[in-house]
Amino acid sequence: MKIKYILLSLLVLAMLSSCSEETNPTTPEEDHFKANGMIIESMGQRILTYFNLKSTDTLVVPIGLTDHYEIKFLDADSNVIAAPTDEDKKLGWVIGDTSMLEVYRHDNQEWEFHLKGKKVGTTNIEFQVLHIDHSDFRTIKIPVVVKDIANQHGAPVGARIYFEEDGTLISESPLKGSAGLVKGQFSIKAGETTDHFEIKFFDEQNREFLPGAGHQLIIEFENSGICQAIPAGEDEPWAFQLKGLSVGVTKIIFKIAGSDGSIHKEFMPIFISVI
Repeated sequence: MKIKYILLSLLVLAMLSSCSEETNPTTPEEDHFKANGMIIESMGQRILTYFNLKSTDTLVVPIGLTDHYEIKFLDADSNVIAAPTDEDKKLGWVIGDTSMLEVYRHDNQEWEFHLKGKKVGTTNIEFQVLHIDHSDFRTIKIPVVVKDIANQHGAPVGARIYFEEDGTLISESPLKGSAGLVKGQFSIKAGETTDHFEIKFFDEQNREFLPGAGHQLIIEFENSGICQAIPAGEDEPWAFQLKGLSVGVTKIIFKIAGSDGSIHKEFMPIFISVI
């Protein structure tokens, strides 16, 4: 009887152990993102390289928003690798002085952003790949210099419109009444909304700039029933989207106005085809 009792006990223990293994499977090892470095590109140009815990670059930021920035990662051989696509991996950052600098992003653009200078000075920023409750990747502290560069240009003689994401030039329009010619045009589909455009102005020395505080962008159409402009918001006063309302051809007119709505500069109309 004693032998039977021992065998029965061993059998029960084996069954309990088997059930325990089935209901509490071993947790798989976390899928960490591995990179040896990263770069930041703006309008197709590399503005920062960080590799193997080193970077000699400094980010220069104006008062207001920078151009569109995109982060790409590097492997051990300095080859560009894809950014994480997992929902549990996010872009993170730590700013030395948040009264001087902040990060601004559009929705659904995890590895793309702008830097916003808030006051003149020097600070730093550290970029991270956040994974649940820790970081898979982080940089050293990258120096950032915030400058007031709004006055380092002459009066505008023309405007250029770019795709904000990749810096592709869409059109160029000279001042109304000047001898210049409009270059390029817009083409969009009826019922669709474009990605963000950004307008920049240039002076006689071909220096591009955005007007400082106290100015605003006015967008008008010769036929507002064909196309509509959608401003990007207060943080991006010189960016916008276009929405095709109905099939046809119209013209879009850009103006620089003061905060009171008075028109300072007007540029030649640009054709828009809605198909």
